[in-house]
Amino acid sequence: MFKKKITLPEVEEVKLPVLFGLRPGKYILILLILVILALVFLFGFLPGIVNGGRYVHFNSSYSYVGVIVDDIYIGSTEGSRFFIPSGKHNVEYLKNGDVVFIESIEIDHPVFMTMLFKRTMDIDVNIPEETKIYEKSLSLALEDLPLYSVVTEYPSAYNYRPIFTMLAKDAVSAGIKDVADDLLLEALFITTEEMFEDYKQAKELYQKNSINYKSEKLIKLEDALEKLFDGTTPRYNGEIYFPNLSPVKTQDGYRYESTLFTIGKEQDNAFSSISEYPVNVSLPAFTLAEKLVSEYEYALFIKENPYWAKDNIDEIVKDGMADEYYLAGIFPTTNVKSDKPIRNISYYAAKAYADWMKKTTGKNYRLPTEAELELASTLSTEDFSTSLLYSDYSAGPKALKGGLWELTSTSFIPLSRVADSYYLSALELGDVVVKGGSFISDPSFVKSYTVGSLDRKDTSEYLGFRLVLGE
Repeated sequence: MFKKKITLPEVEEVKLPVLFGLRPGKYILILLILVILALVFLFGFLPGIVNGGRYVHFNSSYSYVGVIVDDIYIGSTEGSRFFIPSGKHNVEYLKNGDVVFIESIEIDHPVFMTMLFKRTMDIDVNIPEETKIYEKSLSLALEDLPLYSVVTEYPSAYNYRPIFTMLAKDAVSAGIKDVADDLLLEALFITTEEMFEDYKQAKELYQKNSINYKSEKLIKLEDALEKLFDGTTPRYNGEIYFPNLSPVKTQDGYRYESTLFTIGKEQDNAFSSISEYPVNVSLPAFTLAEKLVSEYEYALFIKENPYWAKDNIDEIVKDGMADEYYLAGIFPTTNVKSDKPIRNISYYAAKAYADWMKKTTGKNYRLPTEAELELASTLSTEDFSTSLLYSDYSAGPKALKGGLWELTSTSFIPLSRVADSYYLSALELGDVVVKGGSFISDPSFVKSYTVGSLDRKDTSEYLGFRLVLGE
């Protein structure tokens, strides 16, 4: 079949209007061109015009130099690029909290396609060689290293901060020519393979820049570290000295004559007990207090030194002299003559007490060293004290084993013994050694040679102290 023919109605022809004498094809083209130009301007030029400037990276041979632009801190030289608007700017550079260099910089005003293509700029920071910069970097590093040494294993995702390499960069930039003593002290806190690798990279920097870093003790320390990380225990080859003496009772306590004494014990397993590695110590004569400082004696100290009163704890904590548990649960008073040993005091509080006693009596009172307490404990025949009460049946200082952990003046420097650098423990650096265990300790695990460590501001209800009278 055939479809029926349909006749469509006639329609009027559509004609686009003529504008400004231009035919439609021309002005449509012109409009398209204008739109394109407007888009180019909006996206290609306007962002740069409105927000002109560059992404700047500051380069410095020193590590972690802070950057302040127009009195606003923007980051450090170890960070990413920072956007700085066009124009003139005043820039201050901080190193270890001090302004070490000031300069004026000028940023131009690029405008084309800045939204798509970031305009960058590198600025070299020409901080002059300055020995004091390195000295402060070293001081701050020695404050941080004990915190690093507490960690014995870093998780795989941890971003380890290369403290040895950073310090090496500062030494090179400051023009230092010899770091042998400094590097030894730093390396004594190495406790992880990450720290050891960081240390090796720092050595490469020193070698490349002809800076002396070698010493016999450092070579000995490296040998010990290689063995430790290989799972091999460094062996002690020296002679063992055991003193043949007895303490003599005096009005100030028990006197020990000068002697050569081997502290520590033979090692049985790597890092877990390396701080107890044997070392020979030459001890001058000293007199050790029979008992720990009591609550009553500490109350007398507070009476003349109100800074250390319990009601001043906010100020004490703010100053970093103790933690928030200072004298917790203890109320020292001169109204009751309590013979119980004072507890919940910090190293700084104990040292302040010793200094006060020295000033008050004119005698050379101080905190005992680790070696002095170990000698006295080794020679003691008293049983392990499982309470705060003193036994009266044995001669010699009381509660050297058990009772309370006792503060010493010896710094806890993990590898000082295996590097033949135990003498450095006399420096006030990092944590402090504590000895003797407490009444809640297992006697089978706490011996005369046992080494504990504590942050100098920390307190504990299982911690006390006694004094030594030096020659």
